[in-house]
Amino acid sequence: MAAAVADFRPVRAAGEKLHRRGGVPDVVLEATPDILAGLVARRRRGQTLVGLAAEWGEAAAGARSKLEAKGVDLVVANDVSAPGVGFDHDTNAVVIVSGTGMELNVGPTDKRPSLGP
Repeated sequence: MAAAVADFRPVRAAGEKLHRRGGVPDVVLEATPDILAGLVARRRRGQTLVGLAAEWGEAAAGARSKLEAKGVDLVVANDVSAPGVGFDHDTNAVVIVSGTGMELNVGPTDKRPSLGP
């Protein structure tokens, strides 16, 4: 399951451009649907569910927390605050955590697809 595009969204969208002369608008947010939780609730026998997590700081700890909270089989997490990986970089590094206690660090690895030999 891909990471959420956003955990929150505006309650009300502006119907037109917001002008400065109207002052700074109040933006009220609401939670977006938790798609992964919905899939876990409808899990079929034998189905494996994998969640993704963009973490700031300890990716493994965040992955373990998400694994328990969501009830998935695996979580693949990356520390987007780590130097040289994550957003705005050509490389990434992840940690894969399972419900059985397995923890596997992968990378740093080039994000660009390989065209093969």
